[in-house]
Amino acid sequence: MKVTKVKQGEYKITIHGFVFILEKLFGSRNWTLYNAQGTEINQCEVKYGMLQLMKEWTFEDAKEESNQEFCRYA
Repeated sequence: MKVTKVKQGEYKITIHGFVFILEKLFGSRNWTLYNAQGTEINQCEVKYGMLQLMKEWTFEDAKEESNQEFCRYA
């Protein structure tokens, strides 16, 4: 997993060749994970928590989340 800071409150995460964006909007208390198509994948209060979760992803998990077309966790 490779994490690259894009700007304050926004990180690009590459895992198993798939790209995701982890973002914390100004005034929000949660970090939001998006796939490359801009679909919201998940939210977490702590950036570290989301990164720990993603470390457990297999190639198949990353592929499934990358291809997700709508938010389904809520």
